Amino acid sequence: MFDGETLTGWKASEDDRVFAVLDGNILIRGTARAHLFYETVPWLENFEFKAQVYCYPVVNSGIYFHTLYKDSGWPSKGFECQILNSHKNEKRKTGSLYGVVDEVRTLVKDNEWFEYFIRVKGKNVLIKINGETTVDWTEPPTWMAYQERNFERKLGMGYFALQSHPDSNVVMMKDLYYRRLP
Repeated sequence: MFDGETLTGWKASEDDRVFAVLDGNILIRGTARAHLFYETVPWLENFEFKAQVYCYPVVNSGIYFHTLYKDSGWPSKGFECQILNSHKNEKRKTGSLYGVVDEVRTLVKDNEWFEYFIRVKGKNVLIKINGETTVDWTEPPTWMAYQERNFERKLGMGYFALQSHPDSNVVMMKDLYYRRLP
């Protein structure tokens, strides 16, 4: 997904200045709201995703899946997997499926690399942080999350996106990998 040198295959929304490549890492500066969409593959439905993530103190970021490109604002489709260790303004910590299954424990420390794993198979979402399961959720047939805010958080198909949050410090990611599942 990432060649370690360029953002080829990625498309930024709102403010592309918050995304850069530094020493083989995707650098996300949390100075503005923006999203970096990975649209080079056909839509994904079932998949496994892995990335190494490094958070400076006071990070608020995320990894979206089953989302679609949007020029501005928060992605209105798909789900966000939260990245947040020590930020005080948010209770949902790293490993949360934002607003669906909220992890309230701080599982990883700032200033250390950790592995983020996401698997979607059918109607099941599994999230692991450094091998520890934080989410094992199956979408109910009548699921209608976030409908009151014009968000569609339903499993389906779409792309990945990385989030820059305007009140965040720097996040780095490397070794981004996905594979399709049947």
